[in-house]
Amino acid sequence: MSESPLSAGPGPDVALPASVPADLVAAWHAAGTDRQRARALLEVAYFLEDASKWQAVEIAERALHYAKRSEDRALTAKTLLSISFTLGQAARFSEAFAYLSQTITLARTMHDEGRQLLLDALSVRGTLRHSLGDEHGAQRDFLAVLARGPGADPVTLLVARLNLVTMYTEVHQPETALHHSRLASEELSTIVREHEGRGARLPHEDHYRLGVLETRVGAFLEFARLLGERRRQEAMRGALDEAEAWLEEGLNLAGAKEHVEPRMLLQVHASTLQRLRGQWPAAEAHARRAVALAETLGASVTPEAFLALARVLASRQAWREATGAALQALDIARRAGRHRVLQEVLGELSVLYEQQGHLSEALRVTREALGHAREALNILDQVDFVDAEPSAAGADRGLTLTWQQRLRLAEQQAQQDPLTGLLNRRGLDLHLHRLQGEPGTGPRRALMVALLDIDHFKSVNDRHSHAVGDAVLRTVAHLLTDTARSDTLLSRYGGEEFLLAARVGDARAAYTLLERCRAVIEAHDWAPLLAGRALTVSVGYALGQPQTFSETLLAADEQLYAAKQGGRNRVSPPVGLDQEVPVGA
Repeated sequence: MSESPLSAGPGPDVALPASVPADLVAAWHAAGTDRQRARALLEVAYFLEDASKWQAVEIAERALHYAKRSEDRALTAKTLLSISFTLGQAARFSEAFAYLSQTITLARTMHDEGRQLLLDALSVRGTLRHSLGDEHGAQRDFLAVLARGPGADPVTLLVARLNLVTMYTEVHQPETALHHSRLASEELSTIVREHEGRGARLPHEDHYRLGVLETRVGAFLEFARLLGERRRQEAMRGALDEAEAWLEEGLNLAGAKEHVEPRMLLQVHASTLQRLRGQWPAAEAHARRAVALAETLGASVTPEAFLALARVLASRQAWREATGAALQALDIARRAGRHRVLQEVLGELSVLYEQQGHLSEALRVTREALGHAREALNILDQVDFVDAEPSAAGADRGLTLTWQQRLRLAEQQAQQDPLTGLLNRRGLDLHLHRLQGEPGTGPRRALMVALLDIDHFKSVNDRHSHAVGDAVLRTVAHLLTDTARSDTLLSRYGGEEFLLAARVGDARAAYTLLERCRAVIEAHDWAPLLAGRALTVSVGYALGQPQTFSETLLAADEQLYAAKQGGRNRVSPPVGLDQEVPVGA
């Protein structure tokens, strides 16, 4: 395995944020080989996770570049897993699953170290499934990690245990959560003692202590809430006193500047505690502190603080203010793709609207909740949940592909729809995020998002068989690939629906491109497949920016509906030669 240092040193290609501690900066500048550079950047990425997940991902991706170049298989797999975990925390689930698939593919080519990496991957997969609302799948993954405990890294087992505490708390099983919390505390103490016996300190010890404390506080608060519902007031007060004691310890430990996210979550818990005690001013003060901390993190990924504020205001029957805070939480959760939290927010918004007599709004958000639940299921449907077990081939014995070739193949497969060869949703998400960094984000370089749906596709399957339907999908994909511009992102978005995304100068350019695609599909000779039957498509599009992709996609979906209602086989909205259509910001 070669690992020669670069002649020019680490170079200027990685600019570390100013918040990175001096010792980590020094380690980066002292790195003389690709392996050392990758490890140094991984430590930086880990440090940045609490403060800025976006920066953490960017640094980890640079670490991946050096890890691959070092030809260190284990380090490459660890870096892939780190990126997957951080993307999941940032609610970029499709990308997270793609990197996780690559991790598992690579780890399955290894022996003992690969077995440990697979356990880590299983724990991360459980976290992703839980975020998407797949509680049973998450529970299976976490318990599987603990069941394979002998010989595993005790920190991996601790993380799986803490994930179980969070999961059981959120599904309203606090007794089970507290049982696992006690075990987690004992496991952490054992790990710390073992390190101290070797004259060392557990790396990131405060991070794990905060994890134990924060999840324990949450479990006690949920226990107290349920006791209150059962009218067991004395027991409820006891649970709140326990939560307060652990909360105080956590807040003292989280006082360090870099522990922003744990501080924010603990302030959310403090607000909940005071709300359960009926101390409304204190509860609101803690919620507003949580909101302020969330804003320093980047509120686009942290809706919990705004949800806490909405709950305090609702408890005081300040319905209008509570609705405003809940709408802020909804906007954040929607933009970040936080599906589980999104369901919570929409449920509470529905109640808030009912309390104000706005029944139509309550019905609307209930329908929206169902739509987002379907979206989460769509993401899960695209995931290949391979068993996290080492392959029988071990370290590539008897295989013709090297581990680097396997990794490249896994990267491609993770982003590609197997039937059509186009991007799948994971690949689309990855390329869209890269588009955000491209120059030309002004109104003259808008992002066109278009949805193309095959008209009456169900009848193709019913009359000609699903095999013919698959052939039709492949043909449409080929026609789109040949007709669209080379810089157009093409994705099979689900079933018979395709998504096209490209930078365009204005609405007329978008319409011209899409009308050309529609006409090519209509003019194609479908006789060999459909025995003389014609095939057409309907197209809806909208213009926006990569940063507002979700809103632009929703507008495109509305235009697709308009195209179908207007008679199908058309592009909506149409653009006349003398018609100006403004480009969205």
